[in-house]
Amino acid sequence: TNCVSEVVRQFIAEATSASTRRAYRSDLQIFAMWCEMRGLLILPSSATIVADFLASQAKDGISPSTLNRRIA
Repeated sequence: TNCVSEVVRQFIAEATSASTRRAYRSDLQIFAMWCEMRGLLILPSSATIVADFLASQAKDGISPSTLNRRIA
């Protein structure tokens, strides 16, 4: 599966700009910290956990466009 991971990384690198990749990395770190603070596993994650995360972020005033990117 390392081969698959490398293929995925290469696809992302070619399909997105450096700033988008930085934003995705930041979004994942935010999600990881949110999960850690609640004693939740980051991966695999359930739809309920992701929905709770997004609801929490929305409640904190995160814009809809940022929430859409965080879903990605």
